[in-house]
Amino acid sequence: MRTGWILVLATACNIGDDPHEGPEEPALPSATLCADDETVVFSCALAETDIVSLCKTGHAMGIYRGLPDAIEGRFEGPFARTDDAVVYSEGKFTFTLNESGLTVRRGDNIISERPCQGNVTNHLAESVGTVDAALFAQDVWSGAWSDGNNSITFTKQDDGTTRVTGDATWMGRGDVIHTGELDGILQGAGPQRTHRSGIDDGCEVSFSLETKDTMTVGDNKKCGGMNVTFDGSYQRKS
Repeated sequence: MRTGWILVLATACNIGDDPHEGPEEPALPSATLCADDETVVFSCALAETDIVSLCKTGHAMGIYRGLPDAIEGRFEGPFARTDDAVVYSEGKFTFTLNESGLTVRRGDNIISERPCQGNVTNHLAESVGTVDAALFAQDVWSGAWSDGNNSITFTKQDDGTTRVTGDATWMGRGDVIHTGELDGILQGAGPQRTHRSGIDDGCEVSFSLETKDTMTVGDNKKCGGMNVTFDGSYQRKS
């Protein structure tokens, strides 16, 4: 049994042509790639050689990448349903899947549009929870955030990545002050991201957007001096 949600892009092939038969319209591939013990949440043929299927087993979620051909691997959420579509992002790309087909964007630019053909199986409304799709926008992180004396700033780079910088302070008795810093490239996709230090201090920080203006941050307590932490609930300042 396969586990999780699986979004698969498969390619069919022609075994051979009968020389005694005339030309025919290419046949669409079978209706789904889901296994017999899986629930078909969404499935459609994107062309005469491709099919895309979203399958469900239990409550786990996951998406096989390969939706433009240049991306490979497995993606494990988060993703959102908005109206009649599933939206999710991987790195610099945002994917929208609905009865119209599969659309891939990089920022505001459409990279690929592949329409569904033939019959479409669509049970997204009853199978996928709704999340604010605005949290998947590439520039939603940009700006300054703060929680007490701690501050974090996200800056979009020319190459499409997002740089994260930050300062954290712990104030002890008297003039005892310990500090910590962040500086690196934000990793991950969607409303949950991470930062891992490129030096030997082992600093790891997770960022989770609750709304466009509220962010929860947690770290492994290795991002500064004694008692310093970036943990907290941050509000957007700009």
